[in-house]
Amino acid sequence: MIHADHTYLDHPLTGSLASGDVRGIGAELHLHGLDPDGAEARARALGYIILAGSIDKPHGLRECYIIDADGYLWVPDRPIEVTP
Repeated sequence: MIHADHTYLDHPLTGSLASGDVRGIGAELHLHGLDPDGAEARARALGYIILAGSIDKPHGLRECYIIDADGYLWVPDRPIEVTP
């Protein structure tokens, strides 16, 4: 998914966009269907940066933001389970 710059005006990456020091800045590599809580736990154990922990988002997905050792932003997500 490629986002326009204005998408990041109120996003945790805003400061990184200005400097241009991070590889792949502005690209979010989504991993649809991957449990974000499990991915976050594994990423923490490996020492990766957790930009934003697992949370339910208004657009219907639970997701987290993980920056790997090369500076790429990975977003594991899954649909929020709705109980009737």
